[in-house]
Amino acid sequence: MQTENMLTTTRNELATAPAAAVADAGAASQALTIARKYAALSPERRRRFREKAVEQGVDPARLPIVPLLRDTDEAGGSASTARYYPLAPAQERLWFLWKLDPLSPAYNLSRAVRLTGRLDVRALRRAFDALVARHGALRTRFVETRGVAAQCIADDAGYLWREHALDDPAQLRDTLRAAAREPFDLVQGPLLRVDLIAVGADRHALSIVVHHIVSDGWSQSLLVRELTALYRAALADEGAALSSALPPVEIHFGDVAAWQNEWRDGALADDLAYWTERLGVERPALELPLDRPRAAVRGIEGGRSRCDVDPQLADRLRELARAQRTTLFTVLLGAYAALLYRYGGQSGVRIGVPSAGRQRSETEGLIGFFVNTLVIDVDVDGAMPCGTLLAGLHARVLEAHAHQAVPFSRILDALRIERDLGRSPLFQVMFNLEQATSEASVAMPGLVVEPEAGGTDTARFDLVLNVVDDGCGLRLMFNYAADVFDARTVERIASQYEAILAQMAEGVERRVGALLLPAEHREASLQRYPFESLGAALAAQARRTPDALALRCEDASLTYAQLEAWSAALAARLVARGVGAERRVGLCVTRGPALVAALLGIIRSG
Repeated sequence: MQTENMLTTTRNELATAPAAAVADAGAASQALTIARKYAALSPERRRRFREKAVEQGVDPARLPIVPLLRDTDEAGGSASTARYYPLAPAQERLWFLWKLDPLSPAYNLSRAVRLTGRLDVRALRRAFDALVARHGALRTRFVETRGVAAQCIADDAGYLWREHALDDPAQLRDTLRAAAREPFDLVQGPLLRVDLIAVGADRHALSIVVHHIVSDGWSQSLLVRELTALYRAALADEGAALSSALPPVEIHFGDVAAWQNEWRDGALADDLAYWTERLGVERPALELPLDRPRAAVRGIEGGRSRCDVDPQLADRLRELARAQRTTLFTVLLGAYAALLYRYGGQSGVRIGVPSAGRQRSETEGLIGFFVNTLVIDVDVDGAMPCGTLLAGLHARVLEAHAHQAVPFSRILDALRIERDLGRSPLFQVMFNLEQATSEASVAMPGLVVEPEAGGTDTARFDLVLNVVDDGCGLRLMFNYAADVFDARTVERIASQYEAILAQMAEGVERRVGALLLPAEHREASLQRYPFESLGAALAAQARRTPDALALRCEDASLTYAQLEAWSAALAARLVARGVGAERRVGLCVTRGPALVAALLGIIRSG
């Protein structure tokens, strides 16, 4: 009866409460009270509440996230208490991938800055201590019992702090790269590493590396902002506690993961149905101008290529977005889709885009792995005007964000995608647009703070375009898989993308198929693959080594001279019967030398 009464109250209260932020303080207070009552129920009563809530159309997204009642266990017999939480759905995939290859740095998130000026190392260390104490995600390690994984957050869990001094500043980039690529042990922890490297008088480099399973891009920016605020507080009063320097954190990522698991079944059914219908139609893999054949198992080595869009073109693109009643994101994504279409001529292009996954206001100030991946299924063809492409893409992006609550891993499970170790599932390219970090938000007293190169240089996808909007121009950063792309190829792709942006800015009535690539790049593409027909290659080989073995099948064999003569004779007969280029020829023959000769003859006839 308690559960039924509570559900009735919940339905009545939430009927008048907006989902994201309740304007009425009274309604917000009621929702919080209901959430706390729910959290205090036994697991069985919570289950019954959820079932009835879904049946009666109560939206759990309108309830604020609060810590659920749970048992605590002593961590390893120490005096501190560790709290155990289920993995968030997105974490489950990274846990699986880490177990497959625990030494891989593919999911290391790194950031390095150069600090010039007088650095107070003690204050910086205190700032990191306060930051780790503030965010449970940074004190997390992972355990698995009977095949079920959990994340363990300990109050006294630390982080790795290391100080170095370099005699040769030229070694800095290699040192930062080594720090960024050092693998994490998700079981033993810690999952945060800080390296402070002295490279001269009043010159330091600071490297911060965290595993993706407890962080994301939003978290990295938040970490830097809060670190600088805590550093300023530590400088201002050496003896003061830093806990009051920032607003208190009421929940941790573990609480969010537990809440997601509570509602993961019924609440997402409609969203999951959308994705299975949208992505259930199989599309051929995206055709890209690869420099090398794809290996059966893809590597993780990557590279980066950067170019800038000048402020004048950037302003024209923003004006184009306003005129088309869409966003700069859609314009840039549309140009990317058009470029990909020009490579493969495929009418459907699937592009992954990250979603912050922080629809709830209480998650905005948390460090954790919230980011989700949305697959934008772009309809594009050469006859389509660019304006039509942008209009359709605008609607598709809005649809995707309306159904963004479903974790990408859940979609893969629902579609039963057969995993291919040579390529990522559903899409091979990604796109992201982000705002440049405000310099004021990372200012540290007495120091000049500048970005420092030295990342992991890894790639999880064939090609990722990350655009940074600094309010003036646009910075384009292409991250690519080095096992299939050369740097020069990606530089050409970047230049072609800029050319398409410029043409779209001139007018959206232009057809996608009429978008021109730079002439020198078209010529390079044509010259890049010196062509020798298969028939000509066989004839040349037969002249060089006529008696060498060309093929063997059981007891039968052919030399190059025999194979060349047989296939040439078949080709001549086909041509005499009117067979030529673009003509279809049926072939019915058992496996053996005759099959190879016939295939070569058909090819040579066209």
